[in-house]
Amino acid sequence: MSTLRLTIGEKQVEVASGTSLLQAAREADVYIPSLCDHPDLPPWKDLDEWTEVFQGETRIAGDPSANRPEPGCGLCVVMVEGDDEPVRACVTAAADGMQVRIEGEDLRLLRQQRLGEIFTHHPHACLTCAQKVGCSREPCSTDVPVDERCCPLLGNCELERVADHVGIPADAVRYHPQNLPRITDDPLFERDFNLCIACTRCVRACRDLRGVDVIGLTFHEGRYRIGTRAPSLVDSECRFCTACVEVCPTGALRDRDLPAGKRDDALVACRTGCPAHTDVPVYVGLAAEGRFAESAAVVRERAPLVHVLGHICFHPCESVCRRGEVNDPVAIRAVKRAAAEHDDGRWKEAYPRPASTGKRVAIVGAGPAGLSAAWFLNAVGHEVILFDREEGVGGMLRSAIPAFRLPREDLEREVTDIIDLGIEVRTRFELGRDGSVDDLLNDGFDALLLAMGAGKSKQIPLPGSDLSGVFWGLEFLKECTIGPSPELSGQCVVVGGGNVAMDVARSAWRLGADSVDLFCLESEKDIPAYAPEIGEAREEGVTIHHQWGPVEITGEEEAVSGIEFRRCLKVFDDEGRFAPAYDDDVTSSFPAETVILAIGQEVEAVAGDTDRAGVFRAGDCLSGPSSVIEAIASGRTAAEEIDTFLGGSGDLTLRLVERDPVPVHLGREEGFAGKVRIDVPSLPSDERRSFDCLSPGLDAGAAAMEGSRCLRCDMRLEMAQVILPPRLWLDFTPELVAEVPSEPGAYQLLDGAGKVLTIAGVPDLREALLVEMEDEGEVVYFLYQEDPMYTRLESELLQQCLQEQGEMPGGSFDDLDDLF
Repeated sequence: MSTLRLTIGEKQVEVASGTSLLQAAREADVYIPSLCDHPDLPPWKDLDEWTEVFQGETRIAGDPSANRPEPGCGLCVVMVEGDDEPVRACVTAAADGMQVRIEGEDLRLLRQQRLGEIFTHHPHACLTCAQKVGCSREPCSTDVPVDERCCPLLGNCELERVADHVGIPADAVRYHPQNLPRITDDPLFERDFNLCIACTRCVRACRDLRGVDVIGLTFHEGRYRIGTRAPSLVDSECRFCTACVEVCPTGALRDRDLPAGKRDDALVACRTGCPAHTDVPVYVGLAAEGRFAESAAVVRERAPLVHVLGHICFHPCESVCRRGEVNDPVAIRAVKRAAAEHDDGRWKEAYPRPASTGKRVAIVGAGPAGLSAAWFLNAVGHEVILFDREEGVGGMLRSAIPAFRLPREDLEREVTDIIDLGIEVRTRFELGRDGSVDDLLNDGFDALLLAMGAGKSKQIPLPGSDLSGVFWGLEFLKECTIGPSPELSGQCVVVGGGNVAMDVARSAWRLGADSVDLFCLESEKDIPAYAPEIGEAREEGVTIHHQWGPVEITGEEEAVSGIEFRRCLKVFDDEGRFAPAYDDDVTSSFPAETVILAIGQEVEAVAGDTDRAGVFRAGDCLSGPSSVIEAIASGRTAAEEIDTFLGGSGDLTLRLVERDPVPVHLGREEGFAGKVRIDVPSLPSDERRSFDCLSPGLDAGAAAMEGSRCLRCDMRLEMAQVILPPRLWLDFTPELVAEVPSEPGAYQLLDGAGKVLTIAGVPDLREALLVEMEDEGEVVYFLYQEDPMYTRLESELLQQCLQEQGEMPGGSFDDLDDLF
């Protein structure tokens, strides 16, 4: 393909033949206004019209005989030397030696004229208001009718940015409300056809980029109209990828409840919601293709205990899965377990084995936090020795999680895989008894990580707790998992409302208790145990009694005979502190042959200087009792800190499988939105008396089918950003600051990416900026605006920053009280 040389504006450009002038300008970083162009999309000229479209329940029939205006927004007009008339840069091919003028009064007026035509059918009163900067639209200080105001994107809108650049014509026609459909009850995003300017980006994104072809256009009553194939998105076979929302230049298609400053995090909420930030869309997508070994490898890049998590992760990713707004969230944990069960171990070939750094790290506690830290530190060449007080490795996974939830063979296989990477293990080592913090650091270790779990039951002084037949929760579970298991019969009472209490109650039933009753302080809506654990406990016959606190365990001949309770009115005080309040006049007695107290857990105190350099903490030892995935994430974070301390980069990124590019094309799939979540099978309650695994999990076919329900929200993050008008930023240099007038006003300081770091209203702009120059910070650009009412301008700019960035300058929310 030949190379063309041409001039666009003041810039010499080289492009391949066949390139449009608009594309050539984009490649050369030269801005030409446009509202219909997008870097990912073909031009409008190739679009076919539909005979009809739907805007909600409103059917719009096309008029095949009407004369059509030239398609496109018409803002990209330019003058080519030698031509008498301006041309549209989006459909004009570049030619060798071409001289292209992109500015001038004639072009400005043409663009303004076209913008005025667009605003005939789009509300724009706010864009011409002198008080628009930082305005929240409600209430309106000039009493503009609501239907004539801009949408909530005001201050963060592409159309607004283009209008500011082009200029709204002084004779722009006032917008008259059209009362077109507003659809707010669809999943994930809202549609307001009053704001549509028929740029057709959404049509091309849905048809050409995703291949779903849900959105189309027709010509009706003198203008192009956009709509769907059927009245609803579901009936139109929408895949809910929201590519259409991404490319919309107005608020016609708008994400629902998406915070401005945390947009990317909110769009891929499953990945953000995972404490370890596992790449959920990627590993679920691989499982959907039956590529389970690769799927498991992707999980291991952030969380090495894939089998464990597939069984017992409390899956916070599922609670925020955006598929849940369509019908039900993807069963992510079940897909992960299937990936682990069909893993062929190919990740071992990709796991790095670098040369030794010569640094030694002691990790005390071989539970999920310690194993995670060991996995990542070993991968960068540090020598890692794991210490644990128990005989085996796994920490509380081994000693406190019942086998019906986490089969021992799966735990042992996973632990062995990690240890076999070259990690030394020393068991039966108890910190304090067998060595102190100082001893370890003086014994040739360069860093020490304390990663002990909260493996001790929290105890309260309860009368009768020393009777025979009384157990404490974690110690009881340890007897169940490691042995010897206690033999139970008769009535068993469990006290506590957390996950440990649920495990205790279910284990007691398996050990022979005729009935199990669980009493907790919390109400049904406040009980802290995870809902699935509560549901499974109830399936197994556990009766839960809410809002009761223990008073005394009663006994006969030094053995338990019952327990007394009193009504709990509330668990926390007004400051959120644990401070139960009781009604002593409301009591209850309950007979029992066994009482198990599972009211909390704690980490045993560590003797020695734990604040000295080189000592780090992770997991329960750092945060208090936490989940397995939180402990794994904490272990990785600690490993990053340790690597940095030892002279490394702190970058512990692992790539255990070659990644495919994030897909662009989805294609139509009949019934996609209605695909229901596949229930994970479990044993009938009458077959659960043993400690055998409760659920066989999903087979390969079911796991792939479930994975195929994923919306692939990550695809949207791979889309190119639209080209916006250039900001009028000034380089933060002494020369330019010296040219600033000594007048009242407000200034903004920005970093190299254009993020606002500081906003301040001051009586003397130059003086204040000269003071800012003395601070060597991240500032690269600045803006200023003269205004005698500089405190008001500062407030308006702060509100504008909050709208655009979703946070105050510098990422702080400290100034919100002052702002409002």
